[in-house]
Amino acid sequence: IQFDNLDTLPGVVDIGRGSPVGVAFYRHDVYPRRYRGAYFMGDWSRGRIRVLFPERYGATWGGELHDFVLGEPLNVTDLDIGPDGHLYFATGGRQTSGGLYRVTYDRTSYGFESPDGDPSVGLAVAQAMPRSAWGRTALENLRDRAAEAWQPGLRGVIGNADLPSEWRQSALELLWLDRPRPRLDMLAGLLADPDPGLWAAAVTLLSTFDLRTGLERLQPAFEDSDPLVRRRAAESLVRMGVTPFLSHALNTELHDLLAGLLDDPDRFVRYAAREALVLFDPDLWLHHVEATLDAPGHGTFEGILALVLRPDDEASWERALRALQRIRLETVRPEAMGDYLRTLELTLIRDPSRDGRADSLASLGEALLAIYPTGTVQLDRKLERLLAYFSPPGAIDALLDELEEAAAQERQIAIAYSLRAIGDGWRRGQHRRMVDWFDRAWQMRGAASMAGYIEVIFRDVLAQLPARRRARAEARRGAIEEERARRVAKLLDASNEEVAKATQGPGLTQMSFEELAEYLEYDVMAYERYDPTRGAVVFQQARCADCHVFGDLGRGGGPDLSTVVSRFRRSEILESIMYPSKVISDQYSAVDVETRGGDFHSGMIVGDDDDSLTLITANGERVELAASNIQSRRESQISLMPEGLLDAMSLSDLMSLIRFLEAGSNL
Repeated sequence: IQFDNLDTLPGVVDIGRGSPVGVAFYRHDVYPRRYRGAYFMGDWSRGRIRVLFPERYGATWGGELHDFVLGEPLNVTDLDIGPDGHLYFATGGRQTSGGLYRVTYDRTSYGFESPDGDPSVGLAVAQAMPRSAWGRTALENLRDRAAEAWQPGLRGVIGNADLPSEWRQSALELLWLDRPRPRLDMLAGLLADPDPGLWAAAVTLLSTFDLRTGLERLQPAFEDSDPLVRRRAAESLVRMGVTPFLSHALNTELHDLLAGLLDDPDRFVRYAAREALVLFDPDLWLHHVEATLDAPGHGTFEGILALVLRPDDEASWERALRALQRIRLETVRPEAMGDYLRTLELTLIRDPSRDGRADSLASLGEALLAIYPTGTVQLDRKLERLLAYFSPPGAIDALLDELEEAAAQERQIAIAYSLRAIGDGWRRGQHRRMVDWFDRAWQMRGAASMAGYIEVIFRDVLAQLPARRRARAEARRGAIEEERARRVAKLLDASNEEVAKATQGPGLTQMSFEELAEYLEYDVMAYERYDPTRGAVVFQQARCADCHVFGDLGRGGGPDLSTVVSRFRRSEILESIMYPSKVISDQYSAVDVETRGGDFHSGMIVGDDDDSLTLITANGERVELAASNIQSRRESQISLMPEGLLDAMSLSDLMSLIRFLEAGSNL
C-alpha cells in the first residue's frame, strides 16, 4: 500500500540521517564484479562511505545498502573513482586536518573480452568511467584511432544481441554523441530488440526528434510489457514539446494510452503519464478518469491531480474539485486512500481564489472526521491536517483524544502541529487539555531544532488563549523550567564531591594544548584508564547539556554531539573546547543585540519575524525581544561556547568526557 505522496517520487533507498557529500558510480573492472555499477556515497557527519548495489525494480531502481569504509573520525568531504580503478576520498572540513586516501583491492582485474571487429571500438564500449574527464579523453583517443571503422563498429555492437546489454547501451550512447547521429529508422528498429534496456535507451533518444516526426515511432513503447520502457515513453513525449494546442492534432489513441497508464501497476509509470497528460487538453482524456469515480483507485487521483497541476487554469481546478466532491469515501480502494487525501490537500492549496473554501466544503470535513483515526499513522497525519483546515464540529476533541493516547513523541508533535492551526471553536476544557500536553512536550528530547519547534507550536496555541489563560500557561512553562534547573543543580552539587575524589594527574591549567593533544592522540593510557560513565557527569557539570544534544541528553541549540567522533579527531575536539571561537560554523553563529534601553544580548537566532527576535543564550535560555525595542544587531565574532571550560577540569575529567563522547549516544 502506498502511503507517501503521489505528487513526488520516493528515493532509491533511505539512508537515514547524515551529511551527504561526494558520490560516484563505479564503472570499472578492478573491484570484484559485484561492484560494477555500484553507487558510492560519502557521509561527512556520520564518518563513513556507504555503497549501494542497484537492482532494477520495475521502472526504477533499489538495492542493498552497506557500509564500505568506516572511521573515527572519517569526515569525508568528496570521493571519486581514479583511472586505476580504486576509490579515492578526501577528508577534512571546518578547518580540521584533512587527507587524501585510496581504497585498494589486490585481486587481478577480471577485465572484458573485446567484441569482434576493430579493437578500439571494443575498448570504447568497455571504457571505464566513460563520463569522467579522463574517461572522455580516453574515448576521444580511441575514436581517433578507429577513424572510419568507428561508426560501423559501434553499429555492429548495437546489433549483436549476444553481447552484454551494458556494452550495447554504451555503443548507442557513443554513436549518438558522434556525427552524423543515428537516423530515426535505426532507433525505431531497436524497439524490436529483445533487450528492454536497449529499448529504454532508444526511447529516450527518440525524444530528441520533432514531435510530429518521432511520435509515430514512439507510440508502440506506451504498450510495452517492460515498465521502464513505458516510463521512458511518457517522459520522452514531454521532452518532445507537447502543448494543449498541439494535443488536438495528435493521434487520439495516444490520449487513451496515456490515460490507461494513470492506473499502471508501477507508480513511476503513473507519475510519468500524469506529467504528460498535464500538457494535454483535458477534454481529450478526462472522461477516462470520470468513469472511475464510483470505484476510485490510483489512476483516478493521478488524473484529478493532472487537472490541479495545470498552470493558470481555473476551469481545470474547478473540474478537479467537482470530481473530488463526487467521490464517496467508502468507495475509495484501500490502497488509494493516501492518494485521495494528498490530492485533496493539493487541490485546496492551489485554490485560485486564494481565500479558502472550507465553509462550502463542510460536508468533506464531516466525512473525513467520520473515518478518523484510521490506525495508520501515515493516513492519520494527512487527516489531521485536513481536519484542521475544515474544522468540522468534533474535530478538536477527536484530535485531543488522539494526542493523549499517542505514545510516540513524533506522533504527539504531529497532532499538536495540526491542533495549533484550528483558530475557532475551542472551549475552555479543550484549551486546558492542550496546555496540559505541553507539560510533557517540554520534557521531549530530539535534535537541535526540537526545542524551537515545540516553542513555535506553544506560541501559536498561546495566541488563541484569552489573556488570563495565556498568563497562566506561560507561568506553568516557567515553573517547569525552574524545576528542571533545580534538578540539574542538585545533580551537579551531588556529583562535585565524587568528581573531586576521582581527580587524577596534573591540573589542565598547567598543560599546553600541544601536550594535551599529544596525550589524547598517542598515549595508550588515554584510551583505557578512564570511565565513560564519569564523562556523563562531566558533560552535565560543564554545562555542555545547556546547548548541546548528545543522544537523549541536552536541550539542543548548538551542534548535535551524538556523532562528533565520526567527523573530528580527539585533538580537534580538544581545540574546540579550548578555543571555541577559532572556528564558528555558520549554522551556529551568534548575533549581538543592543536594545533601545541599553541592554546587550548575545545568542543564536531561533525565531525572527516582524514582531520579535528570539535568541538562545550560552546558558541555553531563550530570550524574546520585541522588534520595536531593538537598537542594533550584528554578527558576533565570539562563539557562544564559553572560554575557560578546562580551567575547572582535571585531566581525569577531560579524558572521561572524551571517552563518553566516543562511547556513543547509546551508552
